[in-house]
Amino acid sequence: MKLRPRLLLTSVARPFGPRHGDAFSTTTQALYQLMWAQDIFRIEDPAYHWGLDVIAANIDVPTVVLHYPSLAELGRELRRGYDYVGISFNPPTFHKLRPMVPVIRRAAPHAKIVLGGYGTALRDEELAGCGDIICREDGIRFFRRLLGLPERPFRTPAFVFESSLFSLPLLGKTAPIFGGVGCHNGCDFCMTSHYFGRKHTRFLQSGDDLLGAIAEVQRHDPAVESFVVYDEDLLLNRERGRDFLAACRHSEARFALSVFGSVKALSQYEPQELAEMGISSVWIGFEGLAAGYEKQKGKSYAELFRDLRAVGISPAASMIVGFDYQTADIIEREFCELLRIKPAISQFLIWGPTRNTPLYQRMRAEGRLNDIEDRLYPAMDGFSLGFEHPHISAPTMQELVRRLYRGEYEQLGPTVYRSIEITLEGYRNLKHATAPRLRIRAQMQKEFLRHAQAAYRIGLHFAPNALVRARIERIFADVEAEIGPAPAFQRAQSWAVLPFGYWTKLKFSRGWLGQSPPRRHEYNMPPRRDLLGAPRALGAKLAAALLAPPRRG
Repeated sequence: MKLRPRLLLTSVARPFGPRHGDAFSTTTQALYQLMWAQDIFRIEDPAYHWGLDVIAANIDVPTVVLHYPSLAELGRELRRGYDYVGISFNPPTFHKLRPMVPVIRRAAPHAKIVLGGYGTALRDEELAGCGDIICREDGIRFFRRLLGLPERPFRTPAFVFESSLFSLPLLGKTAPIFGGVGCHNGCDFCMTSHYFGRKHTRFLQSGDDLLGAIAEVQRHDPAVESFVVYDEDLLLNRERGRDFLAACRHSEARFALSVFGSVKALSQYEPQELAEMGISSVWIGFEGLAAGYEKQKGKSYAELFRDLRAVGISPAASMIVGFDYQTADIIEREFCELLRIKPAISQFLIWGPTRNTPLYQRMRAEGRLNDIEDRLYPAMDGFSLGFEHPHISAPTMQELVRRLYRGEYEQLGPTVYRSIEITLEGYRNLKHATAPRLRIRAQMQKEFLRHAQAAYRIGLHFAPNALVRARIERIFADVEAEIGPAPAFQRAQSWAVLPFGYWTKLKFSRGWLGQSPPRRHEYNMPPRRDLLGAPRALGAKLAAALLAPPRRG
């Protein structure tokens, strides 16, 4: 009988941080790149390599997934015996891949190393000696073909994680949902779009499938009400979006979704419809106001953000600096417009010619790529300039992007309090709604506001300036006017959380505890049995039969 191959899928190995050769924003924290400037108000949110679990859940061979193992942990795991070892990496973590290779060769000399992830956009000669096989496509399809496995319906992995704020666990658990990979939009700088050939591969075909994936997670763990939907532009296909809306309208399930969406996609729906879908936050490419991408067409940013806020949906804005048309003055004007529309959170990244994108090909042909882009892989992190800009030098650009983060925080305040303000606005507008899904949304918003009252004093104590402190005062006064004073327990919590603010400030300033804990997941693995497992099981049955009381006739 032919044995099924055994597969190990792993992220790159920890530890992370500048002292380990990593770029500024390369961490195991998902929100670090957005919230690094927000002092103690930074949410600690583990950024696991979800795609590995998606592959493992959808191929029928014994598979183990490791997230952020140390090299020693990787070596111990390899000694269990594997035929293939798949490693997910990207260009900024390429240097972390190299020391893993000799560990694999020593511990599992017969195993084939499969390289995957966006790092495989690097050229073959750059990857030479790092692996035996390269996957440059959807990993599920790739491994099914490699291992001779049949097609079958997509299965969502039951993967749940928790985040923390002020070094304390946030209320509730979060689970990722995987709608698909790739993107039709084809922005010239976007590796996601061009890695998959400007095609969108759907894992969850319909709105019913998407709602079914949420329900499946909640069957495993009913406490999960928060979900992140990984799909580059979830609602771009209007038929699929309206199908999901119809499915939601027939459901009584409670959930809050964080999604990715473009102006073009979101403009197809009324804000109340987005709220009925359970959307609580949405990531939107603000890019540059004169960038001219097709996905930016639709409502104005000001109108769209106002509509989202009105139903309690927190908009996240991703701004790019470094377009050829931008001077420092133009960037400043666009930044002021971003502040005016009040995002809940913002990302500021330097325009970059990521590998195998049209922008990369154009800049390479123009001779504008510099040593940072071509050689220093860790610097491909969005915080370093990798090409010759017509108006702004590399040091100026790199300091500029950091200054935007700090300025946004100092003027708009911590994201957590912006989210409270947006939720309050949504609750005010939805609390008397008659649509069942909107009533569910309003109830969840009210519960969030009640729990948020415990964050009152720490906000005042650690606010970056008097302007933000006054805004926090006003937000909580409005919350109290809307839902009533905080109960005694929450008032006590508001005081009790203050020492954790000091601890958080200390650990962030010293760089302590910045690693997400490693995780190990098994899929399709046979039950564990020791060498005497079968004899012991048989002996137990015989003993039970001999010691059983005689039956009475």
